[in-house]
Amino acid sequence: MLVSALQETPIGIKRGRFLMAAGLNIPPPTKRTLQRHSNFVANEIKELNDNDMKKKLETVKEVNRIRGVKEPSHIPVAIDTKGLNVTCPDGHAGTCTANVKPTNPLSEYLMGKEIGLQIDRQNVLVKYAVTDGDGRGAEGINDALKVLHPLWKVERQADPIHLGRSQFRQSNSANFSLNMFYGSTREKKNKDRKNFEGRASAIIHTLNNGIANSWKQKAECIGFKISQGSFKHLEQMQRECERNKVYQNTPERKKKNLQQTGQKIKDHVEEKEQSKFKDRYQKGQLDPKLNTAFVQSTKDDHSYGRVLKEEAKSESHDETHVTDESYRVVKMNKVTLLLNVVVKFHNLQDIKCDNPNFELTKLIKYGSCVKCIYKCTECKFTSPCVNLFDEIKTPKRGPNPGELTRMLVSALQETPIGIKRGRFLMAAGLNIPPPTKRTLQRHSNFVANEIKELNDNDMKKKLETVKEVNRIRGVKEPSHIPVAIDTRYNSMHIVSTKKPGQNASQAISLACEQVTDHKFIVASVFHNKLCWTGSWLKGKGLNVTCPDGHAGTCTANVKPTNPLSEYLMGKEIGLQIDRQNVLVKYAVTDGDGRGAEGINDALKVLHPLWKVERQADPIHLGRSQFRQSNSANFSLNMFYGSTREKKKQGQKVLSQDLKARCSLVFNEMWKENCGNLEKIKKCLPRVLDATVRNFEGRASAIIHTLNNGIANSWKQKAECIGFKISQGSFKHLEQMQRECERNKVYQNTPERKKKNLQQTGQKIKDHVEEKEQSKFKDRYQKGQLDPKLNTAFVQSTKDDHSYGRVLKEEAKSESHDETHVTDESYRVVKMNKVTLLLNVVVKFHNLQDIKCDNPNFELTKLIKYGSCVKCIYKCTECKFTSPCVNLFDEIKTPKRGPNPGELTRMLVSALQETPIGIKRGRFLMAAGLNIPPPTKRTLQRHSNFVANEIKELNDNDMKKNLKL
Repeated sequence: MLVSALQETPIGIKRGRFLMAAGLNIPPPTKRTLQRHSNFVANEIKELNDNDMKKKLETVKEVNRIRGVKEPSHIPVAIDTKGLNVTCPDGHAGTCTANVKPTNPLSEYLMGKEIGLQIDRQNVLVKYAVTDGDGRGAEGINDALKVLHPLWKVERQADPIHLGRSQFRQSNSANFSLNMFYGSTREKKNKDRKNFEGRASAIIHTLNNGIANSWKQKAECIGFKISQGSFKHLEQMQRECERNKVYQNTPERKKKNLQQTGQKIKDHVEEKEQSKFKDRYQKGQLDPKLNTAFVQSTKDDHSYGRVLKEEAKSESHDETHVTDESYRVVKMNKVTLLLNVVVKFHNLQDIKCDNPNFELTKLIKYGSCVKCIYKCTECKFTSPCVNLFDEIKTPKRGPNPGELTRMLVSALQETPIGIKRGRFLMAAGLNIPPPTKRTLQRHSNFVANEIKELNDNDMKKKLETVKEVNRIRGVKEPSHIPVAIDTRYNSMHIVSTKKPGQNASQAISLACEQVTDHKFIVASVFHNKLCWTGSWLKGKGLNVTCPDGHAGTCTANVKPTNPLSEYLMGKEIGLQIDRQNVLVKYAVTDGDGRGAEGINDALKVLHPLWKVERQADPIHLGRSQFRQSNSANFSLNMFYGSTREKKKQGQKVLSQDLKARCSLVFNEMWKENCGNLEKIKKCLPRVLDATVRNFEGRASAIIHTLNNGIANSWKQKAECIGFKISQGSFKHLEQMQRECERNKVYQNTPERKKKNLQQTGQKIKDHVEEKEQSKFKDRYQKGQLDPKLNTAFVQSTKDDHSYGRVLKEEAKSESHDETHVTDESYRVVKMNKVTLLLNVVVKFHNLQDIKCDNPNFELTKLIKYGSCVKCIYKCTECKFTSPCVNLFDEIKTPKRGPNPGELTRMLVSALQETPIGIKRGRFLMAAGLNIPPPTKRTLQRHSNFVANEIKELNDNDMKKNLKL
């Protein structure tokens, strides 16, 4: 279940294990175990999806039959392609996932042929094919169908979305008269040409059947069961999606969208007119403002409170699930406490009961945690309520929150998924009824504030560390440092074709010191235009503005009509650094960034004679160099090639080579000469013949994790928020941190850099050779699209056993049969299995020859089995030892060996439905659920199996759709 859910999220096994260990305090399964289950689940889901697509195709055929279309049935289709980076096919031993050579271009024509062959196998013809302007999929379908139907012709039709974009580009680049558009400048006139349009996509089977129905079919196909409690949450998610689809297409909503777009355009024009009076920075402009507007409105209009009250009723977390077969996250020492409490209270009652039989009478859901009450069916004894989780003590009135919910929202903030996908992962991947959205949001707000305060204090400490380094080097007060600044937006393109103004609504700007080798982040600024409360009130018809223009909490700190300015963010960074008596001497920014200018203006308020010097970013400098070289006018005979396209390719390779040569030469000379520019200038003429190219890149992640590492950062966050990380889960987090550190060191070794260069050169060589040979492969031949058997390099596995040795060592180091007895992590168990455990331990204890009137049970062995656990108890008074009891359900398979646990299959199945993978899924388990995650290898193996099963299911489903 866990790996099934991880496949539905954007995180992988690593993040899932992290979420279990750090977020739910459950020792996660090993990476190998998770990978194995993930492979299985992937195969199952792939098979399920293939069968489903076949069924859907049969459904489409049935619709045509009802409409009177004769056999073979002909249908219109819409085709689009998404490119992925693949490697060899079948050029090595083992399973090869690639089916196209790296040197061959990904051809929409060939993929269209395969689509035509798939549809033709079910006696269906394609009449119309809707494609984009540069797609050749329709031509491929036409050629494939002509093999058996020579007189048939597929007509291509234009995609309305791409057609609309082409129309937008044509209209946006047209030469209109000067008075056509309102505005005093060219920029204002061009802004008024834009329009709003969008679309979204999801996986095939979920799109065809909905979240809940699709997941139910996948569960039946793979072999696990979805409990009624978890399925109820999935159905609720599906209903929300369907309601949203219907609501977005209603005339009222479309009219409202148009009105809101018009209001945004009007506000944008007015703000642009007024902005010329707000160019200069004034004292107190960046200070936070108190929210005092529209306080009276909450007294007059009670609709907001009514909606929240109804939501609280419908999504209460204090629900009872007794007959439900879902899994729950519990602490094993609390299960031991439950066992002893039930047995001892039962023995202390006045009525003697020699043959007790306990059953679960009440199970109370408390966020992500549970409380339970047991009774004896023989003597009507009822136990007190026992918490199976730890609480976080708070000074506030009311019940204390469970630490598991706090851990979950803390880990969710480290992953690219939010509350909605997190609830889906719990319901679909772990079969755990998730907390309500309101509960998670409330805890998330608290955790975000705590982590922000922690990070601010941490950045101040890091800046003091940098000041201490400067002090040792002899730099006088106030200390001055060089920094590197960059800004990241929540959009790939800053210019929007859908709405006025910028395409981004959030931006974060970071400043990294360049004094130490750690490159600590010493300042950060976040600008946000989004506010849920403001949008909700606007939707109710109230005229409110953000920021701070309404009652309640306003999360926005920038007006929606104001542009996200790197200049203003640079000012705030300068003020943050100046508060600790530190000045910025050099600021490294990209070419179009004004962050250095903002820092300079902020520091000049208290230091009028100080000046910040801007330096060019080497990465953007290299890109500018590439663009200049690629657009230069060379002579006609400069590059080899018979066509302009081939010559352009040669010029592109030369530009890339020039950029790489210059970067490599300058970096190496800087190291050799310790940054002495005079020596570098003298050496430059001697290195013009350099032939090695260099690759350089960068990545970004959250500030505190970058500064401290995954394990250390999470330990500090746990102490700050108030929960505890168990030793078992922390061990997995430390292992992840060591892997990251080893990978960083390895990527910078000369051997790895040399290998990268050799591989890049080999790719270029293979690409040139393939281009030369491709002119002989233009025509389609019979059998060209048939799958080839993997027969290459089979002999190599007999001679070289290194691959098997690596897998064997990984299996030893990441075995899923580990014992965690003294660990305080959480585990995912089935409550009916806990009831079985209680009865087995008590009855076997009573059946022994030695009488023990006052038993005291303790956990003696806890066996980790993928995402699940087995346990053995003993009595400390009479040395009784119970048999091993599984706290999970198995999936029966015809294969030899132990049956897999259904939870791991569910996890990889759910991961395939989300944008996170095995790595993020393991992080989510380890950090968010405090559960030790399965190994990557285990999850990958199950994921492959599930993918195949779902593919087959989807194929059959598409065939049914085609019949309809």
